[in-house]
Amino acid sequence: MSGQYQALVLDYPSALGSKDLIHGLRQVGFSVQRLWLEDVKPGAIPMDQLMLKYKLIAFPSVLPGRVRWLALKIQLGLQWDLKRFAERGGYVLATGAATDAMIALGIFGDGISVHRTPDPEREESWIKLQTDASRCEWLKGLGSIELPSDEDSPVLVTSESSKVEVGVRFDRLGTVCMRRTATESLLADAYGLCDATGRILATFAEPQLAVTRTPSSLFGSGPGLALFQNVHRAAQGSG
Repeated sequence: MSGQYQALVLDYPSALGSKDLIHGLRQVGFSVQRLWLEDVKPGAIPMDQLMLKYKLIAFPSVLPGRVRWLALKIQLGLQWDLKRFAERGGYVLATGAATDAMIALGIFGDGISVHRTPDPEREESWIKLQTDASRCEWLKGLGSIELPSDEDSPVLVTSESSKVEVGVRFDRLGTVCMRRTATESLLADAYGLCDATGRILATFAEPQLAVTRTPSSLFGSGPGLALFQNVHRAAQGSG
């Protein structure tokens, strides 16, 4: 394991794809530790220790009804400042409804939330996304990507009074890095967000479920693997 970068995958009740995250990260060369979030005592892993030990933190999807719980666990239980972690060279991935928790924590600024239309009969489907890799290190070299998603039609929303400010800020910082189409508004299209450092990616899709399968096959190198390869190369380049 010597010389490998350390990644930390958080796990919790109703998490989707934590084992797939571990597999994908190990496949590209990370040494991965799994942490059961409910067992962590407040302040058990201080920020200084977190930044020294780990190069990457991953949050698998959570049931939409558990988003607030996850956000509070990160803020008050773990007591981590993920923006500071990224500013110091760390990488963060949040998938599915864990994206909602990142938004609730203000990772991408104020004035936005997520609206969902529950569909209990919805099954997993693959969605083709256009990417903007101008800032996001996870998406370098990817013009478009097709990934699994079983989320219930998440849409970013903002109030009328802050819509212009949010749109200008997102455009200036390149925050929206994954879009469903290019015909709707920036917020309505958004399916992935990147922070100002380019190291935090939060996406409603599930790239970890597309590491060893494709839209047409259950076996083989899937499109999600490219994201993990990108971030491992970026980690090596940043030292």
